[in-house]
Amino acid sequence: MPALVLVADDLTGALDSAVAFAARGMSVTVARGAPALEAALARDPQVLALSTGTREIPAAQARRIHAALAPRLAGTGAILVKKVDSRLKGNIAAELDGLLAGDPRPVLALPALPRLGRIVAAGQVTGHGVAMPIAVAPRLGRPARIPDCRSAAEMA
Repeated sequence: MPALVLVADDLTGALDSAVAFAARGMSVTVARGAPALEAALARDPQVLALSTGTREIPAAQARRIHAALAPRLAGTGAILVKKVDSRLKGNIAAELDGLLAGDPRPVLALPALPRLGRIVAAGQVTGHGVAMPIAVAPRLGRPARIPDCRSAAEMA
């Protein structure tokens, strides 16, 4: 079973996240959609990246897709990372709600991308490509820890 499962709402996000682990020599498998999940798990990677393809669909549908994945992902015992777009596009709150199935624990949210000049300060995403600051907490729909992150060192 994987030690880490990355859940992204699009293929680009899944690949962007997975490549960092592959570059460090870890075995990585990317699954394109829920139907590919079992075959990906059967490959027994250290890291599994799953693209749900839910960024552009209605929130209720995205929630259902993630809720259907939740029991299977929980059964892996892996650390679960919900990869989000650094400008907080998509159905983040609905996807978290589906994945976490009522789990009230806060999440750690870090949508910064310091190498591209996109940072988090005072709970808002600002910087390159962000016309107006974007408040992180409302996009999550649940309690969260949102640390400031202005550099790669702070992110680490």
